[in-house]
Amino acid sequence: MKKKIILACIVFVLITVSSQIIFHLDIKRQAYDAELINISGKQSMYSQKITKIALYANEVKDLYRYYIDLNELSNLIDDFSHDNYYIKNINNTKYNDPEIDVLFKKNQIYFKKIVNAANETIDNPDNQEIFEKFVATVKDNENDFLITMDALVNKYQKISERKIAGFQKILLIYGIVSFLFLAFVIFYILIPAYKRKKGKIFK
Repeated sequence: MKKKIILACIVFVLITVSSQIIFHLDIKRQAYDAELINISGKQSMYSQKITKIALYANEVKDLYRYYIDLNELSNLIDDFSHDNYYIKNINNTKYNDPEIDVLFKKNQIYFKKIVNAANETIDNPDNQEIFEKFVATVKDNENDFLITMDALVNKYQKISERKIAGFQKILLIYGIVSFLFLAFVIFYILIPAYKRKKGKIFK
């Protein structure tokens, strides 16, 4: 009986500790998955804002100058680049998916063209030729950037859904193991202990 109780205690500790570790890791994993999907979605918003600035500046004239808010554009490029670095780092450390690698490399072509053209305009605000190049570059690359970024977001979402499905299977396994453990405790420890105690009373 003592051996069964010791075994039950060991199994109980193993189930409790392992479940806590797995739950903690999955919560952490879901957190960075959600953050990655959110930041990837924001990248599309940033690119659209950059495009809006470029097209608006191209249409509004003030004497011989084109209007462009360089401070707003600079802040957008900073956020755009910072979040791109985050996505790149996550791809390198958390994902090992050839399809994501291909999509991200393709996305980076359009990203770099937009950022480089914007930075040139920020550094040379009075250069009309550079400004026109910026507008043309944004027009030529924004749509392809959005398409590849949307494809990345969808891919991240599918991977996250697969992980959640896998976690649900783990929960099912833990449920079965816990049920079997409870049955073991009841039929091999509690009931025999109760019968033994009952037998001693009636002696």
